Amino acid sequence: MTIGYVLILLATLVLGGAIATMGDRLGTRVGKARLSLFNLRPRQTATLVTIVTGSLISASTLGLLFLAGIFELEEIQTRLGRARRELDQARVQQDQARAELSQINRSLQASLARQAQTQNRLNVAQKRLLQADKQFRLAKDQLTQVSRRARQLLSDIKTLQGERLSLQSDLQRLGGENRQLQGDRSRLLDERSALDRQNQTLIAQNRDRTVQIRDREQRLKDVESRLQDANQRFQSAQSELQSLEVSVRRLERESQALREGNVALRRGEVLAAGILRIPAPEMTQAAIERLLVAANRAALERTQPGIGANQQAISLSRGEVEQVIAQVRDGRAYYVKVISTANYLTGEEPPIRVVLDVALNQILFTRRETLAMSSLDPANLSQPELRDRLELALGQALFRAQRAGVAADGFRVENVPGLIQFVRWLESQTQPVEVRVIAARDIYTAGPLSLSFVAVRNGQVLYEIEPPPNTPIESRRSTRPRRIG
Repeated sequence: MTIGYVLILLATLVLGGAIATMGDRLGTRVGKARLSLFNLRPRQTATLVTIVTGSLISASTLGLLFLAGIFELEEIQTRLGRARRELDQARVQQDQARAELSQINRSLQASLARQAQTQNRLNVAQKRLLQADKQFRLAKDQLTQVSRRARQLLSDIKTLQGERLSLQSDLQRLGGENRQLQGDRSRLLDERSALDRQNQTLIAQNRDRTVQIRDREQRLKDVESRLQDANQRFQSAQSELQSLEVSVRRLERESQALREGNVALRRGEVLAAGILRIPAPEMTQAAIERLLVAANRAALERTQPGIGANQQAISLSRGEVEQVIAQVRDGRAYYVKVISTANYLTGEEPPIRVVLDVALNQILFTRRETLAMSSLDPANLSQPELRDRLELALGQALFRAQRAGVAADGFRVENVPGLIQFVRWLESQTQPVEVRVIAARDIYTAGPLSLSFVAVRNGQVLYEIEPPPNTPIESRRSTRPRRIG
């Protein structure tokens, strides 16, 4: 945006210079040809050409400023659209993060459920293994008892032939049961081995699940972090959007007001100003209040014409007033201005926001200090051209003084008859001469901007405007401007 303002300023200067050059050449030709327009005299015709040229410069400057306002409004609207798009993008990212978080929670719950189911199956298998071991020990005890009984029967084989068949059948039956129990034991051992392998697999899967859970927890933390970042960006975008909307509404009001031409107060306009030198610290507040009353009166006259001056119109914080009071109460001279901070329309209701600008009222240019200079060749210049060059030098001096901090909207030449004689002397010169615009007296921050002319050739002063009679050069009265309208 700064580059845009610089380009606009350069365009204004180039266009103004081009129009001024064209008007200067046109005025020169009109003056030399002694042409006449609208039955005017040649001198009046040249004056009319100069007026038209100045009007074109002013019109081009106003047009460029109007275009700058339009470009600024378009840029702010572009930023507003970009902020809205970023806001929509942040909302989409927030919804995606929430969906991903919900999916991770569901997957985590399913993994926990499968782990609990596997643990239950492991517990059941361990119970079955314990029961199989218990049955195997019971069968082994029974086999021991049967074998002991068989030995007893063999010792009594002669007397227990009848029982031998039954015992053999019992033995065969018990052998079958034994083989069945051995098979059951082998099967149970195989099942136990399978369960052990399954247990190892489940433990490995559990470890993998734990790693996955940790990874998902880390991802969950990352998602939460991204969600927080998205929320912060969303809040930031909302704040920027609100500020941009306020700026757009303000610029639209100001643009509409500029188009309608009913702006009573402009941003940066001075409502009241004065030089304050406080002899006693307790008088500081009263002096500031008098200046604010004058500013309030001026604001009412501009925005509410016909309304009584007793109404409170301006507004500024108590802290600003106390800061200014503390600054100016040291007994030195200060130049204090009450400045409007925004554009206000005719009829707009208070409050009118203002600020206090304080500057030490010190000497910025000493007497006879050069503010501007111009090389002239009076033999090749007509009277209007010569006067235009002198006015241009005065304008350069005013511009330099304002940039240095002099609070002056214009300048003054105290010895007007001396200025007329200086111009006549220049018209009589046949060789180039250097004209310098100098300070007629010491120039302070509060002004006034008193200027004079000096003609120099090869470093030697040829002509200088003397101060008017009854005006001491060294004296400097302390003026106290009350209001700058």
